Formats: sequence, C-alpha cells, structure tokens
Amino acid sequence: MNVKSHQKWGWFFVLPAVLFFAIFRYMPMLYAFFASFHFKDIISLNPPVFVGFKNYIQIFTSTDFLNSIKATLIFALGCFCPLVSVSLFLAVLIV
Repeated sequence: MNVKSHQKWGWFFVLPAVLFFAIFRYMPMLYAFFASFHFKDIISLNPPVFVGFKNYIQIFTSTDFLNSIKATLIFALGCFCPLVSVSLFLAVLIV
C-alpha cells in the first residue's frame, strides 16, 4: 500500500471523532455566541429579537456582574495560591 492510501484510511478513522467534537463542543459555543446578540422571552413562543451589543452593555454596566467578578477573583486567589503553596511545600518535604 502506498502512503496516499494510508492517509485516506487515517482520515476515515479520525472523521467520527472530529465530527463528534465539532457537533458537541463547537456548535454549542457558536450557538451561544449567536444567541448572545438576541433577546428571547422564554415564556412566550415569539422568535428571538436581534438586539446587537445591548446585552453586553447591560452586563458590563451591571453592579451585580462586577461584584461577581470581584468575588470570583477573591475566591480564586484565596484558594488557588494557598493550595499551590501548601502542596509545593508538602512535595518538597516528601522528597
């Protein structure tokens, strides 16, 4: 068998995994990006209405969003840094 034939069979066996990741990983991300520019009333059956960057402006000017970012940073730094420091110290003691 020549190299071209091996390459074709390789693509044939890899294609299901590539399609799986494309469908179940990238399609939801693309749909979420598309939906972020629309307003959808969950209760009614009306189609989504395009609002552009209005959703992003509302989020970034909200005090709740800024407080949640602050709380997340405090939690991440308060947990991650001590966890890594203690783990590294214990690893050095073991060696």
